[in-house]
Amino acid sequence: MAAVISPVTVHLRSDRSITQFMLENVSNTNPLKIICEDTLTGKTATYGGLREDAFRAAHSLRHQYGLRANDIVSIIGRSSVDYVLAAHAIWAAGGIVSTINHSSTAAEIAHAIQLVKPKLFIVDAFVKRKLDEAMKLTVMNLTTSCQVITLISRVTDCPLFPDDMITNATRIEPEAYILDGKDARNACAAIVLSSGTTASPKAVMLSHHNLVAICEQLRGHNADNWRESMREIFFPLMQDKRATLARLVPTVALALAESKVVEKYTYPDLEYFSCSAAPLKPHLAAKLRKKFPGVSLCQTYGCTELSSCVSQSGVRDEGSPLVATGTLLANIKIRFINEQLQDVPPPQIGEICVSSPTIMMGYKDNDAATRESMLEPGWYRTGDIGYLDSNGYLIVVDRIKDVIKYKGQVFSLYLPLNAFS
Repeated sequence: MAAVISPVTVHLRSDRSITQFMLENVSNTNPLKIICEDTLTGKTATYGGLREDAFRAAHSLRHQYGLRANDIVSIIGRSSVDYVLAAHAIWAAGGIVSTINHSSTAAEIAHAIQLVKPKLFIVDAFVKRKLDEAMKLTVMNLTTSCQVITLISRVTDCPLFPDDMITNATRIEPEAYILDGKDARNACAAIVLSSGTTASPKAVMLSHHNLVAICEQLRGHNADNWRESMREIFFPLMQDKRATLARLVPTVALALAESKVVEKYTYPDLEYFSCSAAPLKPHLAAKLRKKFPGVSLCQTYGCTELSSCVSQSGVRDEGSPLVATGTLLANIKIRFINEQLQDVPPPQIGEICVSSPTIMMGYKDNDAATRESMLEPGWYRTGDIGYLDSNGYLIVVDRIKDVIKYKGQVFSLYLPLNAFS
């Protein structure tokens, strides 16, 4: 086995829920620190306020809406403070968070519902009509068994989150969110739909241990990326928010690199971009760096089945290749295999296989697909082609289905297309 092991190791406990992890506040975050805000509602949330409101809403979910441990709640909505609060309230109540993309069609939402089988919905008000259509398309009779709570604005006959949850609620009893000696690796915390790049989306089950582990790994990998002074924001960039970090995906990176509107503003506090979802193509990365010469361009690589990322660039990384997705996070092992499932040593190109405490519990109600996704116990096959360079930077070439082999060499189909971009 030609496995490469991350040089960084962090201690990971396996007896904490994500709610307990938040309560411990191991980074000693000021309770008054604003940790998220959104332009959709104008709301902000502090670290201490989020915890308190999550417990109050959790109490209401349990005692008013009958949520019990391991019940599944699907959230469908735009990014907002209330979305974050809803997730933490569900966890604090002992429930399982299911996330469904609000831009999905009614048919796609129906497919997700049939995979996940939620007991309760918390949905953005503008999605409510589409959810009604989706429930009519399901083979299950959900219209009478599932209650719908709305986000952002009120809809007739539906309670509003969090307003109707926290007004008169008290803090939740501790047994609802404390694992009490149970193994967090066997306690499901979230069900997230896979991207479906090669087939229909599957329901990925992530444990409390998975979520706690990725938080610890990210902080252990590059603490500078996670210091308290960082102010994170998603596109569009708002100079009045004094953001130091902007999270992007390739489509947004393209808009920033080519838009003339961006040139009208200055962002003196912006330190780095963090791009994920897909590797940036070389010409796009070069454009973005030219447009923002004083801003670091950091990339991450991972997938839903691995809870998040397995490699990440650091703010202060010097000399990293333009298309590198960073170095391995703490506690990560990585291998590269050929078509015969044999290991190939770096820097040879092969399919990326990962061993990590963040590997999913499995696909919900689909043991066959879970087995097929694993090279062997403890090793997940990503379906991506890549390699490690001599400095330990991970370079992702493409998906297996998007590469061709010629005379023993691997070529990405998108590279010729770049010549015409």
